Amino acid sequence: MSFLKKKYYNSDKEIEEQDGFYIGSGITQCIKLQELDLNFKGNKIGDQGQNLLFMSLSNCKNLLSLKINLKKNKLGERCFSNLNSTLLELKNLLNLTLNFKQNQINNSGAQSLGSAIANCEQLQNLVLKLSKNEIGKSGRVGLCQGIAMCVSLQSLQLFLGQHIVEPFNSYSQLSALATCKKLQKLLFDFQKNQINDQDVQTLGSALLNFYHISSLKLCLKDNCIGMQGARSLAMALTKFNNLSTLDLNLRKNNIGEEGIQYLGKSISNCSNLSILGLELYDNNIGQKGVTNLSTNLQNCKNLKEVSLWLGCNYIEDQGAYDLGQALSKCNKLQSLILWLGYNNISTLGVQGIYPILLDCTKLSVLELDFQENNIFGTDVLNLISAIKKSTNIFILSIDLYFNQIDKKQQSKIKQRINKFKRLVKKHICF
Repeated sequence: MSFLKKKYYNSDKEIEEQDGFYIGSGITQCIKLQELDLNFKGNKIGDQGQNLLFMSLSNCKNLLSLKINLKKNKLGERCFSNLNSTLLELKNLLNLTLNFKQNQINNSGAQSLGSAIANCEQLQNLVLKLSKNEIGKSGRVGLCQGIAMCVSLQSLQLFLGQHIVEPFNSYSQLSALATCKKLQKLLFDFQKNQINDQDVQTLGSALLNFYHISSLKLCLKDNCIGMQGARSLAMALTKFNNLSTLDLNLRKNNIGEEGIQYLGKSISNCSNLSILGLELYDNNIGQKGVTNLSTNLQNCKNLKEVSLWLGCNYIEDQGAYDLGQALSKCNKLQSLILWLGYNNISTLGVQGIYPILLDCTKLSVLELDFQENNIFGTDVLNLISAIKKSTNIFILSIDLYFNQIDKKQQSKIKQRINKFKRLVKKHICF
């Protein structure tokens, strides 16, 4: 086993604490390992088993890439007691992914994890999945202080959703990461943390430390963010002039018509954007809000991939039509995903797609979700005729659940789509 350079362990059998010793014994023999992927999610390894596992890794001094998945394994505050000495031995480690979701890791455990990660001075890519634990402000402080020591870091993904939440200013500790001057890609997932407008103001201030990055992904879904929170976030985004990728997930908040107007203006200032994702489902945006967003999106001339989830926002026909008109100005588009379900859209809203098909001649991927609207079979047949003329589309998906389309029309629509021989992937549902 000493000659192995790459190893993947995956187990769907129940593993308990003592099994950590036996697994570790095997790993210690693989002294030339460069890549190691351990997937033991949904077991009962516990603190002792994990520490035995960590001890064995210290013998693998040639490791460049390490992935450990111990999601849902009854881990507590003592689970990282041996990780510090282990990572101290892994001097060459460049890529580290740790998935410890759904355990019982508290502030003390998070602080220990931060201290351990601080040893990884050469680390370039770090993914930490710690959602659904018991980590509060002091735990996040210790974690961020540790990550801040990884000065070679280029990409960071930090998942801290569904945690204990303190009053506002609890996200100011992210500013500690400003020492990571080489960061180019950043992902923060703080979903379901009861984040309010004051929290977002603090978060926005912390984000300003990373104005130079090229990729920002921020998941704040299922929180308590309103118009003021959206405004604070927008003010921060105006400084991100180098962004080529932006992904904002604000699903199930309440930013409203004014909130989306602020965000739209800030996005229009990101002139280098080529990939944009906005998840704004159920935010009470309304028709005027989407129209304002549309006006700003048409200024993003370099967009190649756009994903907009605008379901359940009362945008109606005019909002959908205006959105289509605006996106048609982004003539470099190659991939477009529009989720417009639950919006009382009918004939005019569907017709808004036509200009996109006419003007975006490079479009190759088109996914449309119109479920729970007021669309008729003739509307879809006319849309299919327009899609037929867009000859570069090879992936097509249309969701039409719960509209005004009878069985006969459904059959006719499917027949029309099946005649598109160029499609390598197609999906239509009623």
